[in-house]
This record gives sequence, C-alpha cells and structure tokens, in this order.
Amino acid sequence: KLPYTIRILLESAIRNCDEFQVKKVDVEKIIDWENTSPKQVEIPFKPARVLLQ
Repeated sequence: KLPYTIRILLESAIRNCDEFQVKKVDVEKIIDWENTSPKQVEIPFKPARVLLQ
C-alpha cells in the first residue's frame, strides 16, 4: 500500500500526464519512489485545487 502523500502525487501526475510538462518517466519515478529515495529527483506537481480543513 502506498503512503497517502505518494498516492496524491501519483494521482496528480497521472491526471496531468501530457508528455509535455508531465512525462511518463515522471510517473515512473513516483511509482519507484522506494528505490529512488536515496537520490533527489524532481517531479512536476500541478495542484488542481486547494483544500482547507
């Protein structure tokens, strides 16, 4: 099971995957988050809305 924060990043990347700003490689980086954790990688994050609770 994915941690909640990783799941949110993954869902956002999949939703915005257009091969221009968000690429398939970026989605794969998020999916492989455990193996890339020692390295710092940048992933695009495009929030759709702000939730205030």
